[in-house]
Amino acid sequence: MIKNIKSIILASMAVIAGAITSCTDKMDNWGTDSAYDRLFTITSIKITPESTTATVEYGGYSGADKYQIQYSTSPITSDMEPYAEGTTTVEVESKEKAELTGLMGETNYYLRIRAIAEGRNPSKWAYYMTSSGDPYFTTKGEQIMNDVDDADRTESSIRVTWEAGAEVTHLLVHQVGDEENANDQTFTLDDAAKAAGEYTVTGLQGSTGYVISIYNGEAKRGSVQTSTSAEAPKGDYEYELGMNEDVTSDLIKTIAANAQAAAGSTTAYSATIKIPQGSTMNIVGTAEDGSPASVKIPDGMSVTFFGEGGEGANLRLTKSVNLAGSHGYVKFQNLDITDAGCQYLINQSAAANVSELTFEGCKIHDLERSIIRTQSADIIIEKILINNTVMTNVSTGDGYSVIYIGDAKNTVKEITVSNSTLDTQKRSFIECSKTCVPKVNLTNCTFYNFVQSGRYLVDANGQNTDITLTNCVLGKTFTDTSRGVRTASTVTALGCIRTSDCIFASNDFKAEVGLPVGDNPSTYYFTAPDSHDFTLKIDDKVGDPRWYK
Repeated sequence: MIKNIKSIILASMAVIAGAITSCTDKMDNWGTDSAYDRLFTITSIKITPESTTATVEYGGYSGADKYQIQYSTSPITSDMEPYAEGTTTVEVESKEKAELTGLMGETNYYLRIRAIAEGRNPSKWAYYMTSSGDPYFTTKGEQIMNDVDDADRTESSIRVTWEAGAEVTHLLVHQVGDEENANDQTFTLDDAAKAAGEYTVTGLQGSTGYVISIYNGEAKRGSVQTSTSAEAPKGDYEYELGMNEDVTSDLIKTIAANAQAAAGSTTAYSATIKIPQGSTMNIVGTAEDGSPASVKIPDGMSVTFFGEGGEGANLRLTKSVNLAGSHGYVKFQNLDITDAGCQYLINQSAAANVSELTFEGCKIHDLERSIIRTQSADIIIEKILINNTVMTNVSTGDGYSVIYIGDAKNTVKEITVSNSTLDTQKRSFIECSKTCVPKVNLTNCTFYNFVQSGRYLVDANGQNTDITLTNCVLGKTFTDTSRGVRTASTVTALGCIRTSDCIFASNDFKAEVGLPVGDNPSTYYFTAPDSHDFTLKIDDKVGDPRWYK
């Protein structure tokens, strides 16, 4: 039985072998269709794009000699040949990945890949597609532009720079807040601008933000956001100082006379004193006997000391500014202000009446005592306003506070500090315990290395002063024996951050106010605080806006 089964199997195998031999012969007689002798198609494509490069990884086929990659900013169709006009084709030997170079930033690229080998037909093309179904990859934004320095900004122009010799065609200037792009402007770059890598955009509005982008054709190669500097306030009379011309008592009297004539009034008139960019102005007053004295603002005169351009208009305090008399406003704007022996910017001991005393867009630094000190006289200042200002190393001598309202005869109705930074000071920031200042507002401010031992952030001891902190960052205190705030009225803190090294040994915020010591130190929030760089590491928009991430 077993022998019979074995015979049957052998016979069957012989029949099958004959059939195979027969088919092979017939196929040999027919010939082979070489069109079917092709490599396998690539099974996967992964692309990691950068701004001007991209890494292409693929599931390669071991029988391939090379891989042919074709890419373009326009769709690639199946009827297109390799190296077709408008496309780029490269051949690589790596069986894993390829590096594409010379791409344009923020640009869509279509891509396909196939395997090739000598003596065999290429594989079919494999076309790249994202997981969401897009048939292209997009490069990241390129950045060949440099940051805009303050010195490159004026009230009507912005100078931008970029990588010299780069392939570029034009600038697109967009006004911040113009959602309809109605004010967009295009500036074509000539050969000289391209070679130098710089261009000055003119005809802009003062105190206005702009996004300036640089293009090569339709490809954006970088952009910067900046703003023009402030426009000089329009006074009845404007006077532009010569380079390094000082403000003397005689000069201020002459300016006042011209302003009176222009206004047709001797009791209320205004002047703008412009300080050129790169110039240094000293306050150099003289008394009746010819001895050095503060520079007195004439009675009835409102005045703005205005620094032209983006930076570098310097005010040096050899003597202080005297506010005696009545003034609608006294304003310091866009200035670099520092001590030159006086120790004060304003050290007021004579009767005065000022509606607004303002510091706007200033850098105030290395001042031994106070920005403002009022003494025993009938001094009325309706509002003290500090905005967009950085104060560094102020009140370094521990003699008087940064803002010191020093006598019961003084009247100040409001102190508001906004969008500003206080970096390194010893005595209290605001001291107003001798008279009531009804409102102290600190908004969008960054504090670091502030308040010496036994001193206060705000000292309104025994006074009905409402103290409000809104969206502020309280960083490291000068010592761990610094003090917080004291007032007989209310303290409010809204949306603020406090670091773990902001320590108030006494007069800390009450529980109902909130703002307890935080969990993280200043270095967790600030990039390099001891080097005066308070750029935020976190995404929150809190503190002085100039430091937002």
